Amino acid sequence: MTETLSVGQVTERTGLSVYTLRFYEREGLLTTTVRRARSEPAS
Repeated sequence: MTETLSVGQVTERTGLSVYTLRFYEREGLLTTTVRRARSEPAS
């Protein structure tokens, strides 16, 4: 099973900005995106 990370966790682990991650996502460089509502607690 693949670990699910929030955008904040990815920025902390990689040093990339949220803007950069979203850019990579739009360009198709990130293959998996799972989004959840902000109010939903992380599992």
